[in-house]
Order: sequence, then structure tokens, then C-alpha cells
Amino acid sequence: MILESRVDVPIPVDAAWEWFQDLSHWDFFFDSFYGKHDFFRHQTQSVEGKPNQVRVLLADRTGKKHALWDVIEWRRPNRMAFTGKQTGENEVLLQMAVDLEPVPEAPKPSTRIRIRLDMLFKSRLLKMLCALPPVKYIYRWQFARALQAVKFSIV
Repeated sequence: MILESRVDVPIPVDAAWEWFQDLSHWDFFFDSFYGKHDFFRHQTQSVEGKPNQVRVLLADRTGKKHALWDVIEWRRPNRMAFTGKQTGENEVLLQMAVDLEPVPEAPKPSTRIRIRLDMLFKSRLLKMLCALPPVKYIYRWQFARALQAVKFSIV
């Protein structure tokens, strides 16, 4: 399943980049996506034997791991991309990209934020469920809602 959404925010690209670099904002994005409040915690981890590789751990308040993201692309100030795996009984392979670009037609410096999330379900049941139009609609609606929440938290 692929989820994509975009939103324009009235701030320069550099300011949007700084916002996304702060992991507490990731907490906010994923809380909004899953409809929770103050639930998720992101933290960076170094990768043993790879000093320049960064990993981002997504856990809940109890410390239970939910996903582990590896940074695969980091082009300041326009693109960050990650690959990861959701842990637990319903394992999901994830790939997420955040693209930031200036909005040339905007009257003041603005940024177009595009986020794409690819989810590959290992469970046959989840694959079948996510193929159903109502389930796809709910996922897409939650994703767009989370990006709108990001917009209002930035502005």
C-alpha cells in the first residue's frame, strides 16, 4: 500500500527542514497518523560498525518498539528518506520519503511538503484487508490528516 500526501506551508524550505530534523515532531506526526496523543517516542541510535549510519527507533511510552528506521538518503534541505520495519506480530516493511521544495507561485516564502509511505505487509490477511477500498480510504484519510496536523504545528 502506498500513501502519499502533500501540503504547502508558509515558511522557507530551511525552516521546514529544521522542523523535520527534530524527532519530537516525528512523535507528533505519528501520533496524528494513528489518532493517539503523546504516545510515540522517537530516538536516534548509532549503527554498530557504521559510524556515519543513523537509525531512528519508534517506541511507545512504555518502551515497546514499534518500528526501526534506517536513513537511506539525506539531502539537505530537500529530501530525507528512510527504510524500516514495523515490529510485532504483524510485521510490515516500510519506506518513507519526505520531499521539501519551494512554492514559486506563493506570495511569500513557502514550502511544499510531500510525504510518501510505502507499506509492504508480510501477513496475507493484512494484504487482503488493505486492498479493500474502505480500508485504503481510512489509511489515506489518516495520512492526509496527519500531514495537515504537521502544517498547523509548523505555522
